[in-house]
This record gives sequence, structure tokens and C-alpha cells, in this order.
Amino acid sequence: MNTKRQSKTNFQIRSFLFSWLPTFIWIIVVCYLSLTDSGLPDIKFRFILESDKIAHIAIYSVLALLLLRSWTNVLSKANSGYLLVLASLQAISFSIIMEVLQKLLSNTRQFDMKDIYANIGGAIAGAIVY
Repeated sequence: MNTKRQSKTNFQIRSFLFSWLPTFIWIIVVCYLSLTDSGLPDIKFRFILESDKIAHIAIYSVLALLLLRSWTNVLSKANSGYLLVLASLQAISFSIIMEVLQKLLSNTRQFDMKDIYANIGGAIAGAIVY
């Protein structure tokens, strides 16, 4: 009986890690990129978007995709629209927190509303693509 319980617990741990570990790793990467001087060049693409904004869109698209993947694995019976909104709001909230932390903690980074707009666009795009 104890072996069955251990087996179930091991399965639950593996399932949790499969669902959330990539998301947690990505969050750590985003924190590092957001709060340190990553040295990415600021190049304009045809004078429309700065490379910085394209990076924000890409980073938060991946975050929303990973969050949606994680929640879908954990809450497999939940409404997909609910999960889409949940993952999008989490990615957007995280992006706003990162921008505020840049203002408070970083000497090389600064708060920028355009970054938040790019993050929001990326989060929504990532959730929709999923």
C-alpha cells in the first residue's frame, strides 16, 4: 500500500515539474534580462520598432505560452478561454512588476511605458498562438 502512495506521489512530482519547470526557468531568465545590463544593442528596424520592443514582444510571448502550457497541464478540465485570460493576465502582471522593479532596483534599466505596451502585446500574442 505504501508503494502505491509513493508511486502516486512520484508521478505527481514529475507531472508538476513537467508542467512548471520550464515556466519557472523562463521567469528566472526574464528576471535576469530585466534587472541586469544585458548589453543588447538598440537597433531600429525600418524605423518602426526598436529591437528592444521586439525583444519584449518575443520574451512575453514565450512567457504567456509557457504559462498557458503549465496551466493547461495542471487544470486540464478548465475552460480554455479562462486559461487564456489567466495566462495573459499573469504575464502582463509580471511584466508590470518587472518594469517597476527596474525603476526601483536597477541603475542601468529604467521604467518605460512603451516596454509595458510591447509586453502586453507579446503576452496576448503568445496566449492566442497557443
